[in-house]
Amino acid sequence: MRTLLTLFVVLVLAIPASAWGPHTQITQAALDAIDARDPIVRHLGPSFEELPAYSWMGDYDRSIRKDTDGSLYYADDYLLFPAMQKHARHTMPGVKESLKPYFHRSVQALRTETPVNAARWIGALLHFTEDSGAPPHAYTDVGNLHHKMENWIVKEQIGIEGYKPKLLGKTEDEALAGYLKRMDALVAFSIERAKKIIPLAKADDRAAVEPLELECANECSRVVADLLLTLGQVSLTPVPDSASLGGAIKTKPDAPADGRLAKIVISGSNYSTVADPSGKWELHNLPAGTYMGKVHYSGCRMDNFTTRLGPSESRTINILMLTLKPVGNLLRNPDLRVQWKTPGSPDSWLKTKSGWESDVVPVTAGQEYQLNVRWKYGVKGSASVRWYTNLSPGIAESKDEDPSTGNGEVFTAPEKMQSACVIIKTDKPITDFCEAISFSAVK
Repeated sequence: MRTLLTLFVVLVLAIPASAWGPHTQITQAALDAIDARDPIVRHLGPSFEELPAYSWMGDYDRSIRKDTDGSLYYADDYLLFPAMQKHARHTMPGVKESLKPYFHRSVQALRTETPVNAARWIGALLHFTEDSGAPPHAYTDVGNLHHKMENWIVKEQIGIEGYKPKLLGKTEDEALAGYLKRMDALVAFSIERAKKIIPLAKADDRAAVEPLELECANECSRVVADLLLTLGQVSLTPVPDSASLGGAIKTKPDAPADGRLAKIVISGSNYSTVADPSGKWELHNLPAGTYMGKVHYSGCRMDNFTTRLGPSESRTINILMLTLKPVGNLLRNPDLRVQWKTPGSPDSWLKTKSGWESDVVPVTAGQEYQLNVRWKYGVKGSASVRWYTNLSPGIAESKDEDPSTGNGEVFTAPEKMQSACVIIKTDKPITDFCEAISFSAVK
């Protein structure tokens, strides 16, 4: 049995207080049940041991995360894709809608992407799997007892020593059916215990609640162990006559160099991947066919490629990204041309009550930043900047600047602020108003 204190656990900061507290320990107990010779362990290598940290992925929507190599990645790159265009709910029955798309996407990632990318996708699947088994997520009629019902637990006691993971199916379709059946059983298991926990939590009887929550956590670990075993078995068998794509994404010296990575998406499919810190990327075990790719990187013009791959053919595609003016733009998809996830809606921009919000970007308190919006001809629009106290907007304090014309206004990042987003204030399609948006540090 492996024991692990991964560096990633140290990096899991600012965990939401209302979250199913033992995600890390539930996942680690499942990892300990998987034989070191299992295909998924051998394939993922060191990334397998990072799954306990990645299992929080679902709670980091719209966040920037820091990896052990110092690179920064967006959690949404492993949460949103054409088959899952909106952030998933975390409670029943809504969470059930996320299980099938994340299962298929995890299988795809294991087959086609690098181990670190695959592990992050699996982390998203594990998060919603484990959330489904949290007592107040499975049985939602709990009033104001939610926090007690998922955090009154001694995390160090979680463990399934001696458990032998079960294969949920031999093919992807069989495995999905087996997984969903297993999830139905997990939810029923947790509902039964949630009904017992409610009166005990109302009476503040933590001692009586803890063993019941531990039963739920351990059952989650068993399900995760079954899932990991199954993912390795159905995803990692050889694919006859498969093709591959790969290459390197390079940028000019005037592009932002803050550790964030290039993203490659394949139009009309769920295929995507994120390059490594050197710009290297790869997609393997692909069926023969025509692939139309789009690449986006902070502050750069969207680039694209089209290639035809025959059976067993490999193709190398190297791209030098062109910087948009003004240089130093921190925003992703600043020209709004990447529209992979949702047709007609630009990636890295989210429609909210405030308007269209960009992905957050890292900033430095006290630094000046300039906002420039290239409005479409005849349009007079309004834009704003929102600052956050950390890289996870959902759990950060924020401060909004007054709306502006987006015509070169300069703003100073307030004290304690670590990230920011740009807001284009309209409830209509952003592409009806803007051609490009820039947010860059003033040198």
